[in-house]
Amino acid sequence: MTRATAPKLDESTSAGLDLLRGLLAVLVLLSHAFRQTVTRSEWAMSDSLLMRVLHASVGQGLVWVMGFFVISGLCIQMSIRHSLETGTWSFSDYLRARFSRIYPFFLVGIAACLLAEWLNPRPDQFSWGKVAGYFFMLQGVTGYTEHFAPSWSLTNECLYYLAWPLILTACRFHSARAWWAGIAITFLVTGGLVFWWLAEGKPRGPVNESWTVTVRFLVWLVGVGLYERWTAMTSSRKSGSAGNWLFPAVVLAFLALYTAFWLYSRRVFLLHGLELVAGIGFAFLILRLRDATWLREPRWKKLAHTLGIWSYPLYLLHQPVIGLTDLLFKPGAVLAGSPVLISGPVFIATPLIVCWLLGAPLERRLLSWRKSWLNASTTPKSPL
Repeated sequence: MTRATAPKLDESTSAGLDLLRGLLAVLVLLSHAFRQTVTRSEWAMSDSLLMRVLHASVGQGLVWVMGFFVISGLCIQMSIRHSLETGTWSFSDYLRARFSRIYPFFLVGIAACLLAEWLNPRPDQFSWGKVAGYFFMLQGVTGYTEHFAPSWSLTNECLYYLAWPLILTACRFHSARAWWAGIAITFLVTGGLVFWWLAEGKPRGPVNESWTVTVRFLVWLVGVGLYERWTAMTSSRKSGSAGNWLFPAVVLAFLALYTAFWLYSRRVFLLHGLELVAGIGFAFLILRLRDATWLREPRWKKLAHTLGIWSYPLYLLHQPVIGLTDLLFKPGAVLAGSPVLISGPVFIATPLIVCWLLGAPLERRLLSWRKSWLNASTTPKSPL
């Protein structure tokens, strides 16, 4: 890695990242709540143009996960650079930090998934093999149940967490060289997997389509590149009236294109191209966060921090909570036959409330434990 001083994010950007995490988790929730609402409404299951547009826009939450990947790449690179600069870098410490950040609450998610599966079973999707895969973070390859569908992205994250420091080490911590090497490796590995997939006749299933895991490493690397170019990009970017309307216009144009894709195309290679474009768009959005000076005010900073803590519980738990909430709408239940104007808000509000009252406090306790555990298990290192 180059020995230039590691960039430091300003207060607005740091708070904005927490705020963005919370908003992305809510948008993913809205997508899944919409899908569940559709299953409980005859009107919503119609094939009208309106419903098809809603399915192709509100019902597609995949694009918001790309935002999480970009933020993850940025934050991981920032953490590694800080460790190198302070002389505390250790691959074992890095793995402990990553494990303790993701895995403890992930176990809570598995428990919630099993509870939802027990009370509201989906026998056509459930298998103990999939459950076993959860414990090894392999659900993106071995498959997942409907009650834990968002967990697929954690397989990607864990792979990227492992791959990036190994690439950095092989490149002697030279950031630019490692970044280009990561892109090259992604194309080589993905190309090989795609060639096998096409040769086998495009078989379905997570294992057969494992190239979708590797190709999204490009989106994650967008976050790494953003951090490495942070100083240059923030110093060269100028705020102005043109940027104030141009960026929202580009976002709306992309969302329209993304909706059209789900309406008329659905070609898998085009989808991953659109995901990469979305990742670049999220990078530019993060760059604009520094202009949000209102995020430096204590009340907004506190709110953003709270949303940041809330985001992971909401992302992991909203699907099993939706599955449990669905019990209220089954034939003979208290809300059976309710119109969309009731079922929709209930499917949205219940996960929000449960994750705010239970998920966020538990996450705070786990983060407090993590801090103590890491401090006790980290051995002081001599400066580089």
